[in-house]
Amino acid sequence: MIRARARTLLVEQGAKALTLRAIAAELGLTAPALYRYFPSRAALVSAVCEDICADLARDLRALIDRVPPNDPQERMLAAFRGFRTWALRHRAEFTLVFGAPGGDGTGIRGQFGLVLMEVAGGMLASGRLAAASRAAPPGAGPMLESFRELLLSGFAEAGVPVERHLIRPDAIYLLLRCWILLYGTVALEVFEKLAFLTADPEPLFEALLTEIAGMLAEDPASGTGGAADARTDR
Repeated sequence: MIRARARTLLVEQGAKALTLRAIAAELGLTAPALYRYFPSRAALVSAVCEDICADLARDLRALIDRVPPNDPQERMLAAFRGFRTWALRHRAEFTLVFGAPGGDGTGIRGQFGLVLMEVAGGMLASGRLAAASRAAPPGAGPMLESFRELLLSGFAEAGVPVERHLIRPDAIYLLLRCWILLYGTVALEVFEKLAFLTADPEPLFEALLTEIAGMLAEDPASGTGGAADARTDR
């Protein structure tokens, strides 16, 4: 009840309304009474974020389950489209989980994180990224190597078996590029930073997905690839 009311306040009044005093007043309690359940505002916000990410994960799960397991690229793109759709319908929740500075990463570590691990792990396990990946930038090696261990534990938690040799720094770099493109574009749209360009950013987003599909299908040795190649390969 407390978490549900806190989320309603978030949607109706914004993140600043998420105070123990305000929520206690909504529930007819005293603020000290809420400390029996949440020791601080940060603990309450973290719990609300977990609920939000669980709902997001359910939405994405319904979408990717419509795509055959042997088509990891389309499963990833379905998750990307679903992320944008959810973000535009739940702007206050997106802002709390993904837009607030200094966040605790709940969105990536929670149920949503497991969905990301599943779609990313499917791409890696297929071996396609080994062919599509370009060399990572000089100097990024140590960071990407440390990220490999996080991916391994994430894939294990998500139940996706990925052979360690497939999680190469160049493949990790490609996955990071995909996430940066996705998150950056969705955030710009959610925060209405694309309004000066167009009233309908959806074609721009679909063009981005075509670019991502091309990155995932590209053969660096031959310089070929792209969305058309990705469709032909399936």
